[in-house]
Amino acid sequence: RPILTMLISYTIACGAIALTALAPVFWLAVVSWTFYGMGFSVGNAQLFTLLATIVPNQIQGRTISLLTTMMGVVGPLGLLIAGPLGETIGVRGVFIWGGVLSAAVCFLWLFVPAVHKLEHTTITMMKSSRATNDKTPNT
Repeated sequence: RPILTMLISYTIACGAIALTALAPVFWLAVVSWTFYGMGFSVGNAQLFTLLATIVPNQIQGRTISLLTTMMGVVGPLGLLIAGPLGETIGVRGVFIWGGVLSAAVCFLWLFVPAVHKLEHTTITMMKSSRATNDKTPNT
């Protein structure tokens, strides 16, 4: 279940950001940040596997370029928001609220019917791709 795994992984990663900000001691922040890293690693692996499965080969490069460009553009926009917000509620507050809200959004995506339909379609495509690869003779 790649989409379910991706959303749960991202939920854990975003929650770990909030927990890092709440950590009273450094070692606990390191443990929390480790969960962040593992969550995003698993989530990104699932995301790019889904892209490779769903997007036709001819446009995969353009699709991944567009995705990474959008992620690059969002970073500075986030800083434009986080800077003044950090002055208002504090840096720790930005990490707490950012982590909690991001985790909530990821978690709520689990209840969107279109996501479950996409999950079913993706699993079907992955199974058919495996069956095709199994029939291809090795050279």
